Amino acid sequence: MQKTALLNNLKKLPGVFWGLVILFIALSVFTGSFLSVSNLLNVLNQAAILLVVAIGVTMTILEGGIDLSVGGTMCLSGMAAAMVLSNVGSFPLALLTALAVGLVIGLINGFFIVRMRIEAFIVTFAMMSVTSGLVMGITEGNVIVGFPDIVKAFRNFSLAGISTYVIIAAVVFAVMAFFLYRTTWGTYMYAVGGSRQVAHYAGINTTRIESSAYLLSSLFAGLGGFLLLTRMGSGMSTSGIGYEWDAIAAVVIGGTPFEGGRGGIGGTLIGVGIIVILKNGLNHLGMTSSWQTFVIGVVVILSIMVDVFLYNRKKRQEA
Repeated sequence: MQKTALLNNLKKLPGVFWGLVILFIALSVFTGSFLSVSNLLNVLNQAAILLVVAIGVTMTILEGGIDLSVGGTMCLSGMAAAMVLSNVGSFPLALLTALAVGLVIGLINGFFIVRMRIEAFIVTFAMMSVTSGLVMGITEGNVIVGFPDIVKAFRNFSLAGISTYVIIAAVVFAVMAFFLYRTTWGTYMYAVGGSRQVAHYAGINTTRIESSAYLLSSLFAGLGGFLLLTRMGSGMSTSGIGYEWDAIAAVVIGGTPFEGGRGGIGGTLIGVGIIVILKNGLNHLGMTSSWQTFVIGVVVILSIMVDVFLYNRKKRQEA
């Protein structure tokens, strides 16, 4: 009986989970240094920051939109925090500054997308250029250093071997999982993603739900920018650029389709694991960044194809 129950539970696990398991085993076999403690801790810290950002991106894709500006938001938020740390030396003020920058960008994105009904792709792509260009213009490409010792203490702190970054990511995941899966807000988020028009006719305030998705996406991008800043120990004008593609890839690989209405952050967690482990493993195999981009692109395409196939098969079975 127990063996049958275990097999049934294993069958319920999504295919992407088994993909993560196979990837982990394969890299452990073919790369001698992948399983080292230092490397696994590095993987966890990388995954933690990406997870924070990808959770926000999940909200926008879940409701039928997209946010291409999270990389630029990370960059601008991180550099704003770096300026505060370098000139004022206040860690709490730097964190609040990063979050405030994220909130402002989220409000701007939400206004143009939700209120003005401009396509999310256009608005967030433009914001990506605005934020990254603003950082380059203000800093002129210079690196910001001279942070107080609390930044190093924050970076090196661990609880039972678990780093600050992993702890923060776990808290963010737990809080958002509760709101997404256990509250009316989460139900409405899925409803809007399934059909905005139907959700509107059902009495759901679709404007508020959509706006909250972009607000959360930028807020978590601001937090991610701050975490990346502390981990690097310096403010660089390119920090965070490119994270938007990894975050979107993790969301899609995790089973949240671009049309929205299904999926969630549980799948995103697995998607983040696949992206980070794949990149780390390919580095250990000596693969260049260009070929890494190619491989990740292939993985995303295959994930979408498998998701569409399984979804259509389920629909046919239900019919």
